[in-house]
Amino acid sequence: MIKTTAAALAILILGSIMVSQGRQTPSTNRDTPFKLANLAGAERGKPAIVVKDRVFELDRANAWATEQFRLSSVAMPKTMLELIEQYDRLKPRMYQIANALSAAAPDFGVSGNAAKYMAPVLYPWNLLAVAVNYRAHGEEMARDIGVDYDKDPPFVFAKSAKAGLIGPGDTVLIPEGREKIDWEIELAVIMGKKAKNVRKENAGNYIFGYGLILDISDRGGQTRQSPLFNADWFSGKSRDTFAPMGAYIVPAEFLPNHNNLNLKLAVNGKEMQNSNTSYMMRNVESLVQFITSVQSLEPGDIIASGTPEGVGNARKPPVYLKSGDVITAEIEGICSIRTPVK
Repeated sequence: MIKTTAAALAILILGSIMVSQGRQTPSTNRDTPFKLANLAGAERGKPAIVVKDRVFELDRANAWATEQFRLSSVAMPKTMLELIEQYDRLKPRMYQIANALSAAAPDFGVSGNAAKYMAPVLYPWNLLAVAVNYRAHGEEMARDIGVDYDKDPPFVFAKSAKAGLIGPGDTVLIPEGREKIDWEIELAVIMGKKAKNVRKENAGNYIFGYGLILDISDRGGQTRQSPLFNADWFSGKSRDTFAPMGAYIVPAEFLPNHNNLNLKLAVNGKEMQNSNTSYMMRNVESLVQFITSVQSLEPGDIIASGTPEGVGNARKPPVYLKSGDVITAEIEGICSIRTPVK
């Protein structure tokens, strides 16, 4: 009888600890899906958590949850890059914050449309991109796509992260004298851990999340006297503002179907691209395996995984971006982006 009474008392005490002001301590399980964003207001932005299309500055949401539910003190990183680097340690608290916001959101959140964003990661060590990873895109560009093309290593090139990355609503700037500026929508893969020689079956353990990126491209090339070089990927891909990113990153645990997402792009309201990531010739995991066989990747590094058919250069006649145009793009389950051109 004494043991029974003592056990009941222990349960009551535990219950009083678990409840604060009538609210139960939020679970550390991933019960509430969330996205992450980078809000304007600091040189490299302020991390934010997005729950049910409400955007909350992460540091403030953490302080609110800590006070409301008497949680232990956990400091939040000041930049998205630091958050990615520390995410494994911070996951339990991130899940608690998301669960708390889902149950009873405070009034300091704003709607997704009202927030002012920067590019979600400023700045990764590496911004890599993959050429011709959708067969239909290769065919529209008059590439000789053999039946075994997808068995070859992917063609990977670099873009400048510091010069190229811009956020939602920021303007793509057409360089003076350049008249063949094109669009490409791509699934962005954001790495979460240092990765080297990763096998594709383990690649998911190294991926932090997924986003939307536009690989703006100058198809005009450069005039050269020497016959040594017949393609100029640097001037075609690495110009300033040529890597707009959508506002949100979806952590990998909330997007298991990343290899089966619809993606579409329009210019001035006219649909130009509409496809699905399932049509990639090398899926996300294969790309991580190949790239890390060549070089190490760091937390926050971005892989633009290739674009489907529908680019302007392949149209008859070709269609290129001009000042005053507006690009809108969307990837299912991640976000949309609106990018003006000047």
